[in-house]
Amino acid sequence: MVLDLFRKSFDPFIEAIAKRIPLKPNTISALALFFAILAFFFYLKGFLIVGSVMVLLNGLFDVLDGAVAKVKNMQSKRGDMVDHVLDRYADVLIMLGLSFNCNVYLALVAIATVLLISYLGVESQALLSKRDYGGLLGRADRLVLLIIIPIVQKLLGPCWTFLELNWNLIDLLMIYFIVVGTITVLQRSHRLWKELGDFRQQK
Repeated sequence: MVLDLFRKSFDPFIEAIAKRIPLKPNTISALALFFAILAFFFYLKGFLIVGSVMVLLNGLFDVLDGAVAKVKNMQSKRGDMVDHVLDRYADVLIMLGLSFNCNVYLALVAIATVLLISYLGVESQALLSKRDYGGLLGRADRLVLLIIIPIVQKLLGPCWTFLELNWNLIDLLMIYFIVVGTITVLQRSHRLWKELGDFRQQK
């Protein structure tokens, strides 16, 4: 949500790049997933910095697929479906790869929380015909943290832990996703509940 507020400022720059890309939007979405798969394997092997670079490329291509569709007038419901499905695969793969570098139970709860955030966005679209991108923990915020924190953890070294809990920075990141993600779920649920009541009254 925080970074999404600044996204419009970068739109002209992104659209200028999109005009020069010869690929179709679905191809770009597939490339974004490809980089997420690479991130999974690099994180799995402990190559945190290289994995973070792959996450950066995943995020870049994820932005570009929609921009290309927009500037080339190729937007479609099928394309939107492909984009969102591949995004969910990417979310799971990236965080699952990181789970080999932290407490796996924390990582699994964090993955479930992130998927629930995305589900509520889709549920809003299904019931109200508009997607909900609101809340504290948007996808852009998650990707930035998934890029920065593993790099910092690698620079600090594997021996660095938090207090007496043997939590490293990636563990703390997963806890952050769980706590702030749950708040985001509650925010979206409350907003959807309220708007459904207003929607019924309008009918």
